[in-house]
Amino acid sequence: MTYTQLLNETITLYCEGKYLEAYSFLTENYKAVQGNMAQIYNFRYAIASKAGLYEEAIKLMKEAILEKGHWYSYSYLQGDEDLDALRSHELFDQLCDICKKREELAVKQSLPQLKLVEPSHQRKAYPLVIGLHGNEENMAIAEYYWKNFKEKGYLLALPQSSEIKFDGGYYWNDIEKGYKELGSHYTTIVENFKVQQENVILGGFSSGARVSLYFALHSKVKIKGLILIAPWLPEIEQWLPLLGRLKETKVYIVCGEDDVDCLSETEALVKALEQTQIDYIYE
Repeated sequence: MTYTQLLNETITLYCEGKYLEAYSFLTENYKAVQGNMAQIYNFRYAIASKAGLYEEAIKLMKEAILEKGHWYSYSYLQGDEDLDALRSHELFDQLCDICKKREELAVKQSLPQLKLVEPSHQRKAYPLVIGLHGNEENMAIAEYYWKNFKEKGYLLALPQSSEIKFDGGYYWNDIEKGYKELGSHYTTIVENFKVQQENVILGGFSSGARVSLYFALHSKVKIKGLILIAPWLPEIEQWLPLLGRLKETKVYIVCGEDDVDCLSETEALVKALEQTQIDYIYE
C-alpha cells in the first residue's frame, strides 16, 4: 500500500460515514507507508473528533504540534467542521496560536526547492525526467513514484513549489508562479549537468500535471514526452487552441474512471489531442 492509497481508502470510508472504521484503518496502517506524517496526524485527529473520540483527538493534536513540531493552517483549524467538538477544550486555542506563528514564519521563508537524483550509471549526457508533486504533497512524496527512472539512466528532477499550506504540504495553485519556478529549475539543471536537451520528459500528478501541461504549451523548452497523471485542468478549454505546440511531443495520460475532479477535463483534453493529431496514449 502506498501513502496515496492509504489516504484515498481512508477518505472513502469517511465519505461513507464510517468514521470509526476510517480512523481504525488509518491508525493500523500508517506506519507501513512513507509519506507526510503531519498530514497523517491531521487525518487521525480530525477523523477521531468526527468519530466522537474527543480525548484521543486532542491527544493526537497535542502530540503532532507540541511533540512533533508540525503545524497546520490557522484558517483550516478555525474552520474545519470536523474539529468543532474540540473547540471548547482548554488546549485548542493554544495549539491554534502555535500553528499560526509557525505558519506565518514558514510562508515568509518558503522558497522553491529542487531535488536531483542522478542515475545509477554515469553517462556523458543525461536524458532528463522532471516530476511534479500534486497539491498537499512535496518532492519526497513525488520521488517514490518517479524513482524508477533512475534505474533507466535518466537524471531525475523533483521540483517543490514555494506555495506552502501546512507542514510538508505544498501547492501549485498559482499557475504563473509554478511556470516561472519550473523554468528556473530547468535553467539550473542544464547549467549544472550535461543534459540531452532533445530528450526531456516532463510530468506531474494532479495540479503538478496542470503546471507541466501549461509549461509544455508556453515554454520554449523542447518537451519530448509529457506524462499527466490524474491531471487537474480547470481551464483546459482555454488551452485547447495551443495544443498544436505539442506536435513533436508524445503525451501519456492516466486518469481514474471515478475521478470526479479530473475526469471530464481529462477527456476534453484527450478528444482535442485526437482532433489535433497529437501522438498520445490514454489509460
